[in-house]
Amino acid sequence: MFSKKVEILCTNSSQRYYECIDVLHKEGIRHTTKIVNQKSSSCLEFGKAHESIIGINKSAEYMFYIYVKKEDASYVKRIIGGV
Repeated sequence: MFSKKVEILCTNSSQRYYECIDVLHKEGIRHTTKIVNQKSSSCLEFGKAHESIIGINKSAEYMFYIYVKKEDASYVKRIIGGV
């Protein structure tokens, strides 16, 4: 979608993610998103077995990313900082 995009948010909180998306929509700022299921990580290759690994935080099952155009990044970081 964008030739030069910048990651402005990486969080495991779906609430934070949706709050930021809401602000971007209200401001009319174009963005792209990515949601990654941490359990399906190909580097672990344990299938369901790695659910029981000590230290895995169940709330961190998904990582949410938001990207904007490079020229919008500083403004967006300012407006979502207070969300």
